Amino acid sequence: MLTCRAELIRAAREIGQPLPDEQRIALGVTLIKMAEAPDSFAAVTCAERMVRDHGQSLLSEALRTCDDGFEAPFQHVTIDHFHEQSADRHPGGRGTAGMSRSRGPSSLRAAWALIKTAERQFSESFWGDLIGMIFLIIGWLVLLIAGGVLAGGI
Repeated sequence: MLTCRAELIRAAREIGQPLPDEQRIALGVTLIKMAEAPDSFAAVTCAERMVRDHGQSLLSEALRTCDDGFEAPFQHVTIDHFHEQSADRHPGGRGTAGMSRSRGPSSLRAAWALIKTAERQFSESFWGDLIGMIFLIIGWLVLLIAGGVLAGGI
């Protein structure tokens, strides 16, 4: 049994070092799917966000290094062949394996991913909270003024 976080990270690096990226990803997904306790929700959600952010940064970097007319070959790669999880998928649900969907130009996807990342970072910062509070106060003031006008006009 691993007793501290440093030992866990060391063991994970030893196991993952000789593996190609696809197998590392499949191993990580398998380990995360083994979390079954309801109180593991927060840790799994945190892992989801970390993996999503890492994937977006890899995509942005790959698109930055590619020519505009070249579509990166990994965009259609799935790790489903490492997992026997077809029974776990919901038919017609988001992310269903084997379903093709139309994709826009790579530069537009990269720009949209960059905008979404910036929005998420801003909305989770102090400045996002401050702007939200300002707009909340402005909304209440508008409601108070509108209520005063309507009450005075009746």
